[in-house]
Amino acid sequence: MPTGGTTMDDKGFIYLMDLERHAIWQQDMTNNGSWKLIVQDERIIWGDTSDVSADGYLYVPMAQNNRIPSFNNGTNQVDKPFKIYKIKINSASSIITLNMILFLMSFFNNFFPY
Repeated sequence: MPTGGTTMDDKGFIYLMDLERHAIWQQDMTNNGSWKLIVQDERIIWGDTSDVSADGYLYVPMAQNNRIPSFNNGTNQVDKPFKIYKIKINSASSIITLNMILFLMSFFNNFFPY
């Protein structure tokens, strides 16, 4: 499975961005390494460089690397403004809520010319 990035929280859970399935998985390293699907949604487009905040949110920026011109015969398919999804995660048992919030990242537009 091609991945866009991984991160780990302070409880030992690893979060993996699944590029093919537009999904985010959680691996519980304290429980035989079992995997659990956190969310699967077509809006998750090449999730990358995720991080977990101190207040229990997983932040996942949508890199959209698969939409840049070099992957699309010179055609830019990047959808601006860039998006970051914020997902509430539990610490030890399961994921109970998904709160996807769109942040308007206008400053990213200055750094990515495509």
